[in-house]
Amino acid sequence: MVQKVSRVHFSQLRLTPDAKPPKLRVHDPAARQRKEYALLGEYYLVGRSSEMDITVTNPIVSTEHLSLRKVPGWFRPVFVLQDRKSTNGVFIGKKRINGAVLGHGDTVTLGPADLAEAVQVEYVDPPPLWLKVLRYGAYGVGGAIALVTAIILWEWQNIQIIPLPQAVRGPVVVTAGDGKT
Repeated sequence: MVQKVSRVHFSQLRLTPDAKPPKLRVHDPAARQRKEYALLGEYYLVGRSSEMDITVTNPIVSTEHLSLRKVPGWFRPVFVLQDRKSTNGVFIGKKRINGAVLGHGDTVTLGPADLAEAVQVEYVDPPPLWLKVLRYGAYGVGGAIALVTAIILWEWQNIQIIPLPQAVRGPVVVTAGDGKT
């Protein structure tokens, strides 16, 4: 018995106003358009075929070009990109990759970046406010510590250091500077 898996078209679903799911921005120069897809599911296939979750109708894109899979991350889940043995490949800059963990602002190219018709795919998932506060707070504390250390090292040159007296063998008489004791 063959069971048919129903596909949910996430692009047709409405989100609540406060929802901030990760997004995939696809810029297809051949179609002269940018599309944005909210990544609400666990697994996506990207390719030229109409059976893909995210369809990119560009001749450079393979029928099944890449997959995106949600995996547990340190603070929150992240998406892992995997090339599905595409003909023209997936590139970060000019380097062909087989897979990568995507972070906010990462841009990959479907096909060599030198091709005018190459498709740009950007992953958008800004960190939450508490993580930004923690990160920039740590930068501020580190900067303050570095500044205090630099001031101490600069002022250290102005401190006069009186050398210790030479070692003397035998009895030592210590007198006060007033001449009486």
